[in-house]
Amino acid sequence: MTKMLWRNLREQTAARGGAPFFALAPMYDVTDTAFRQMFVRYGKPDVMYTEFTSAEGLLHPQGAAHVAHLVEYTPQEQPLVAHLFSADPSAMRAAARSVATRGFAGVDINMGCPVKNIQKQGCGAAMICNPDNAVAVLEAARSGVADAGRAIPVSIKTRIGYTRVEEWREWLSHILAAHPAALAVHLRTKKEMSDVPAHWELMSGIVALRDAISPETVLIGNGDIASVDEGVRRAQASGCDGIMVGRGVFGNPWFFSRETNGQPPSVDARLTALSEHIALYEKHFTGVKNFEVMKRHFSAYVRGFAGAAALRAALMETHTAAEALAVLAKHGVR
Repeated sequence: MTKMLWRNLREQTAARGGAPFFALAPMYDVTDTAFRQMFVRYGKPDVMYTEFTSAEGLLHPQGAAHVAHLVEYTPQEQPLVAHLFSADPSAMRAAARSVATRGFAGVDINMGCPVKNIQKQGCGAAMICNPDNAVAVLEAARSGVADAGRAIPVSIKTRIGYTRVEEWREWLSHILAAHPAALAVHLRTKKEMSDVPAHWELMSGIVALRDAISPETVLIGNGDIASVDEGVRRAQASGCDGIMVGRGVFGNPWFFSRETNGQPPSVDARLTALSEHIALYEKHFTGVKNFEVMKRHFSAYVRGFAGAAALRAALMETHTAAEALAVLAKHGVR
């Protein structure tokens, strides 16, 4: 199975002369199954991840029901990787075992989230400050996958450091020595958040470090990728295997499409896609997630054309899928 995912994607990159594979980044309250299904329809990347999901939440007798939607998916979304967080190796082992039985193509561990409440738990970017425990959590996830009788790979998503850019070599050396199947590196520190340009100038050095310590690890670069063409250029210049895209895809399920060169074919097509996205959200999350979460997508879809501001304002006043769809219908969207 490992070969069927990361190694296969790496071989695909080599066969295309260094043109990378593309991954849709995990983003909490964004990359749910409705969002991912939009990319299946309009321009599917090579691999996608679930939302940021608590290992402890999945295991909690009552809490599990509240986070179950985070790991919901349809077969068309495969290959799909379950994206988990925990600072507790025993919880990670049990959670990895649980998601491995659900048919995911891989398990990924978050070691980069900068949110304060997550860091207070020793999770996310806080794991950069406790590298020995980070390795223990990685090894626990591998054990959990093995407990489930699966051979799916365990990967990591992290940042170059916690407070200083110069931390990248020590931190990534430590985690590479544990030989994750894949390593996605957001090219900013936790302190930098997304307030500075991503440090793509470091990626060739990170590739060399990977080659020296863990050449089998598939390396993915993340940060400030505005188009597929830019991702190809970044990968070919640095030598990384894959490109992960997050915020750049908002409102554009065509982002990875070669047929449309990554752009919506028309305003009407974009508004039709928004209507489909709202309908999918209603189908999967009515009574599960607040509809207000869907509103973060309105400004991304509805922009850059005459009348966009008025339509966007009207959509922001809605509180149900039916209301939002009615507003779009008045604009001729069916």
